[in-house]
Formats: sequence, structure tokens, C-alpha cells
Amino acid sequence: MRYLICFFLTLLGLGEASATHVIGLNVSYKHLSGDSFEVYCDMPSNCPGTFFNNGNCSWNGPLPTYTSFYLYCEDQGFLDTITAFMDTIIDASPVCKSDPIYNACSYGPCGYMGIKLLGYKAIIDFSIIDTGNCHEWMMVYRNGARSSGHNFVGQPFNTVWSSLNKSDYPENSSVQFKNPRPIPFYCAGQEVTYHWGATDADGDSLFWELDTAWDEFNAGSFTSINYASGFAPTQPLPGAITLNSANGDISFTPFLPAGYIVGIYAVAVKVSEYDKSTGALKAQLHRDVHFMVVDSCDNSAPIAISTLNSNATIVDSISIQTCQGQDIEIDIVFADYDTSGALSGDSLSFQCNLGEYVDSVAYSHSGTNPDTFHISIFNFTSATAETWFNVFVEDDFCPNPGYNDYSFRILSGRQTYLRSDTTVCADDTIILNAHGGDTFYWQSLSGDPIQVGTNFGCVGCQKPWIHPSQSTIYTVESDQPEGCGNKDTVTIHVFEAYPIDLTMAHGGSVLPTVYCANDDIDTILTSTGGGVFSGPGILNSLAGVFSPFQLNVPDGADSVINVIYDLTGSCANSDSIKIRVKGLPNTNILSSDTFFDHITAVQLTAATNGGAWSDYANSGNPTAQGIFNPSLFIGPDSVLIFYQADDSGCLSRDSMLIRILHDSTLNILSDQNPSLVSIIPNPTSGMTRFSLGSGQKQRMNIAVYDQHGRIVFETRLEGQYIDFDSSHFQVGVYTVRFELNQTLVQIEKMVIIR
Repeated sequence: MRYLICFFLTLLGLGEASATHVIGLNVSYKHLSGDSFEVYCDMPSNCPGTFFNNGNCSWNGPLPTYTSFYLYCEDQGFLDTITAFMDTIIDASPVCKSDPIYNACSYGPCGYMGIKLLGYKAIIDFSIIDTGNCHEWMMVYRNGARSSGHNFVGQPFNTVWSSLNKSDYPENSSVQFKNPRPIPFYCAGQEVTYHWGATDADGDSLFWELDTAWDEFNAGSFTSINYASGFAPTQPLPGAITLNSANGDISFTPFLPAGYIVGIYAVAVKVSEYDKSTGALKAQLHRDVHFMVVDSCDNSAPIAISTLNSNATIVDSISIQTCQGQDIEIDIVFADYDTSGALSGDSLSFQCNLGEYVDSVAYSHSGTNPDTFHISIFNFTSATAETWFNVFVEDDFCPNPGYNDYSFRILSGRQTYLRSDTTVCADDTIILNAHGGDTFYWQSLSGDPIQVGTNFGCVGCQKPWIHPSQSTIYTVESDQPEGCGNKDTVTIHVFEAYPIDLTMAHGGSVLPTVYCANDDIDTILTSTGGGVFSGPGILNSLAGVFSPFQLNVPDGADSVINVIYDLTGSCANSDSIKIRVKGLPNTNILSSDTFFDHITAVQLTAATNGGAWSDYANSGNPTAQGIFNPSLFIGPDSVLIFYQADDSGCLSRDSMLIRILHDSTLNILSDQNPSLVSIIPNPTSGMTRFSLGSGQKQRMNIAVYDQHGRIVFETRLEGQYIDFDSSHFQVGVYTVRFELNQTLVQIEKMVIIR
């Protein structure tokens, strides 16, 4: 089962459009969003009046408030009837406006003549239609009967259509018609041109042709009207007819058969939309309009009495050449003559449809028969090479104003340009891209001569490939006007190897390529990515991440390394960067960590001279030069000291806890035995004995400290002596502390030798 839901704009009233006054039909559509389309059904109809009713006052009743059209898909055999409701009513009466009695649409059935353009609208959502394999949809609008005419027999129906290729162009909008005179109404014997006022929102190329006027539509087939003798689809009007296939203009001389006050001719056109980029047919629309011809009218239509006058280049009588972005001024002089050939006393009015195609257009006119019609365009911009537009001029003669329609075109020139100069590898092949124009011609100004197929793709292409062996300057010339700048050049610089420039992202503490051993990781940057880094300290070979710490440079030493960057492939290259990593200054403190509180000055020493000393409280003891005064403390006490050295920005620091002793603590056990513990032998190189005095036995804690104040050996003495193996200790001076019940009783120096 197939479903169709339409959403309508509804007005009050009932009644389907079906009348005997149909003088043309049109069905078009506009894409809204997604699968939604707005469909428009236009039906011009003559209002009852004395002109069409042979002087009789009559009334045909209220206007129909809705109409219907077919939605048809031949692929599926799908046919549904869609209702469209009235949306707009436009007065298109071809009568003078100075006296209301002439307009039967507003005055009433005793008015002279009137035409209304009835607009109906519906919305179709294809997402809820079972489209199946439907490739192309048709919207077919049928109504009738026609008013009687001269180029067809009887009063056939009027049938028009438009197509939608939903598969290939799901967002296409059809041609729209915006002529201020939707019904051509002309006086006999005056050469005229009718313009349809067509616009295409998608900017497609349009092709116009005369087509058969259709009577019926049934089961997917159209039936032609029965043309009267001497007429045919391509000869719908008497005499010579000229059709401009680019814009649809129909030029002819209106003819009225003898004995008639009005002649009616059915004229049908088919408009085809072509995709500008591919040339593919996108959609078509068939429109049908009755051309009206009245007797001599005792009036002549206004005419243009001058050619185009413009600040742009005049190409011919209807064309000007300009460039994108230019401001344009256009003047056209019009005059209105009476039937004797003298200037009439009629006033002229103008309309122009150029604003449907370009932005920023202003109109004005000056003078009194002749009148100058002036067009101003600011910053002319057009998506097409040719922009056709029309000037509609009308006098105010009553009851039948003289009317004429003139077509003009603006040839839109574009600046031709190439992209910026480019640097390429000698092994590479690249594409040049020209902009602004439809045809192009390439030349080599210097460097490699063009050899098509060897080092150059095509001299007439928009995007030729190139493979230059040396730096070359190319020039391109387009088909655009020379005044718009139809030439441009581009320089292609060719190199044998990719340039590589290695730099450090942040740099070291000393210099951009000089680091301290404890600096943070850094990144090596390169002007040409894609290569691989190698060398000491590289943590990530692709990103060039470098760590100075990974080199393990000893204190006080230097290490100079070479990091290499290799770029492979076409135009390969390599480069290297020397990096220096400085070891930190040796700040190991060598001084003893224990002093008596009666000592007044001690020179502290470290492995590296020239650094600065300080204490935790920053009291100035020791001084920056390392002079320490233990007597400023009362033992037992302690102080944390620091030693810091700076070698060209590389900082290092050591610390030590100095213990301050009161000198009476050496005799807390025995006044008669000042030396309670002895170290035998001292200096020592192997087994060493810690021994109490003769006859002494104590439980005593023993701790051995190295030069940095770190405990390297601890033991507990429970008896008269204990042995200590010093053979695996480094040579140097060590401090031995003896404590009894957590009270310091003695400190000795122990020297280890080899």
C-alpha cells in the first residue's frame, strides 16, 4: 500500500478550481528541506467583464478555493491526486490603472477587462511515500476548459507538468516564473518580445523550446490539443516567430483575424535544466500560456530609442561586459509615440527583474517621455557567465496600455588566478589549478620548457599535472576579458633534498643546546617532519624527545653527543645537532659532623670549592664561605647545613646534620677513666676491635658514619669488646659514636687505609 500525506496552507471557502476561463497553467516546486517540497499550481483566469462577454455584464461566482494535481511515477505506476489550497491572488489585468472602471477584477462584471493569477500551494513529504524504485516523479496539473482560441479547435483542457529526479538530484528546485505580466497581452501589428521572467534557484543552465500544448493526461500519457489549420506546436502564432533558447524570449508581430476584437493563441514551452558542472539533465518543466491579441488599440507600445549606455564595456545592443566585483551603471532611454508617430502624452512606468538574479540592485527613472531608466549595481557578483534580465515598460493609455519587454544580458568576467608559489621536491609530481574561466592555455616563462606527457599534463587543461626538473615559472591565460585580469603566473621552486633545520623546543639551562644533567626532557623540532631521530638520550625516535638525564653524566664531567635526523623517501635528507650535557658540580661535604660547643671557628670543606654554605634557618652560621662557629650552640644540639655550587647554571646541593656536644659528656662515666673506649688498630685496613677499658663491661650502642654523615655500620657491644671488619669500606676518615642508654659518651675518629 502506498501512502501520501500533504500539508496545506488553508484559506476559508470551498470549491475546486474548474472553469471555462482558463487561459494558462503552470506547476512548479521548491525544495524545502530533507524530503519536503512545496508545490505551486498557478492558474490565470479572466474576470467577467464587458470585453470578454461581448459587452454583457455577467458574474461567474466566487473563485475556487482549492485545486488538485497528480503526483505520478511511471517506474512504479504510482498515481495519486493531491489537493492544493489557495495561497495568493494576483491582479494581472492588462488594463490602465488610472480609471477603476476598466479593471473588471476590482470594479465588477460591468468593468472592461480583468485577469487574476490564482496561486495554490501544497507540501509533499516524500519520506512517507513508498517510493520504491521510483527514479523520476512528475507533478501534472490539469484544468479546463480553455477559453476558445484561434490556433486550436474547441475548448480542450489545459495540462502542464514538471519533473523531479529524486534519485540523482534530491534537493533540486524547479524553474520559477516572475514576469509582472504573466499573460502576454498585445496590440495587433506591433512587433514585440515576450519574456517569461524565469529564475532557477540552483543556478542551472536552462534550455528553452516550443512544445506541444496538451489537452488530457490519462494513465501516464498526454493527449495534444487539436491544432487549427496552419498552426502547430512550433508554429503557435501567425507569422514569423523567434525563440531564444537561452532565455525563452519569443519575438513576433501580433496578428488579429478580421472580425475579432481579441485573438487567443495557446503557446507551450518546455524548459530543461542542466547541471552546470556535469552537463547532465536534471529536470524539465512544461508551461502553457494563452497569448492575447487585441485590435489596433489606437495606441502604440513604448519602445527603447537608445542602445545600452553603461560604464561597463558595451558588447552589442543588448550586452555589456563587466568583471566580478565591479559597480555598474546602466541607462536605457524609452519613448512612447501615438499612432501618428508623435510623442504621446502618456506616462511611462518600469519594472525590472535583475534583482531576481543579483544582489544590491537599485532602479530609478527620470524625464517625461522620453524617459531614462537607470540601473545601479553595487559589487556585481554572479554565479553564471551570462546574466539575462528584462526591463518591462508600459504606458498609461486607456483602456489598453501599450506594453513592451526588452531582454539584456551582462557578461560576467572573472579574474583568473593561480595559487601561491610552491616549493616541491624534484621527485614529486603536483597539480596546478587555475581559477576564473572556462578554457585555459599554459606556457613556461622560464625553467623547464613544457613537454606534454613528459613534464606537463595538458596545456589546455584547468588542472594539469607538472613534473619540473628545475625551478620554473608558469603562466596561464583564460578566456575571460583581458580587463578582468585573465592572466596569472606561479613559480614552482624545485629542490633536490628536503630542507631540515633542527632546533630545540625549550633549550637547556645553560644554552639552547647545552643542558645540565638534571634538566627536564626536551623536544627536537624540525622544519620537515616524517623522519627518525637517533642518538644518546633519545626517548622517542619519531617525536624527537630527548632526556639529558639518560646520559648519566658524572658530577663535574661533560658529555657532547650527536643526534642524527634521517628523512627517507623522495628527496631524502639528513641532519644532525650537537648537544652538550654538563655533569653537576660535586658538592659532597667532607667535614666532620660532630663538634664540641666550646669550639669557636671551623672551616667546613666540600669536594668542590667556590660554592655557598648556609644553614636551614639561614642565620649566617655557617657563613657563605663555610666558617662555622659551634660555640653559638649549647650542646647537646644540632643544625642542618647546606652546600650549593653553580657551574654555568648547573646547580647541585649537599646537606649534613652537625651535632653539637657539651665537652663534659666525655667524663660522665668515670672521672678517672677519660678514655672509656679504644679502637685498635687505628688506622686500620681489616679487622678492627672496639674495646672497653680494663675490667669494663657495658651494653653500649656503636655507630660508624662516613664523610657525608651517613651511618654505614651499627652494632651493640655487650661485654668488653667487639670486632669490626672494615676491609670492604672505602678509604677515608670515619666517625665512631658510642652511646650508653641513648647518651653520647664518646666520639672517635677511625681512619681506614689500604
